[in-house]
Amino acid sequence: MEETLLANESTLLHATIVERNGELYYVEYTEGIIAAKRAFSCLIEPLQGDTVLITLQGEQVYILSILDRMDVSNTRISVSGDLHFQAIDGEIGMHGKHVTLEATETAKIASTTLGIGALHGEISIAQMTFWGNVIQCYSEKVKLVGDAIESFFKRMFHHAEHSQRYIAQQELVHCKNINYEAEQMLQLRGKLTQISAPGDVFVTGERVHLG
Repeated sequence: MEETLLANESTLLHATIVERNGELYYVEYTEGIIAAKRAFSCLIEPLQGDTVLITLQGEQVYILSILDRMDVSNTRISVSGDLHFQAIDGEIGMHGKHVTLEATETAKIASTTLGIGALHGEISIAQMTFWGNVIQCYSEKVKLVGDAIESFFKRMFHHAEHSQRYIAQQELVHCKNINYEAEQMLQLRGKLTQISAPGDVFVTGERVHLG
């Protein structure tokens, strides 16, 4: 029994990583160079030159943790499978001068409330589809630039203190009924103006000037 316990005992040693080959790390310690695997709990990816804590148990050698690194500006948390962060009753925060989230295939954000705040922002998406119930936008100035725009609504209401449109070529309006109403003056002006109807045409007013 005592011999079995001694056989299962492990030794902790300091070592230095000298080379990496796939999942194996070659570390140098007092007895020479030996191959070691990264322990499952060692989330930080070791680099060449790191001083690490290793455990030896028979022929099994594992890197438990990284003790020291010359260049601490390069640190990577790396796992071979899925990685999840969970705070059951707390908050998960990421703080840094620059934060980059990059996914090679899919990135998803799901929450009951989403807030994004920035002084300057830029979004570049080749193709986007939005599904929602209500959109509210408050801005001092809105500018849209594109080759084509299409909108389909059952009802559209537009209110503005001043409105101006400039169309370089042609504008076509097709509808069942058109009603233009001006409180003071309604003016139609063109080099060639034509008003036609298959039925009756009515022009009424206190005074009507033609010519």
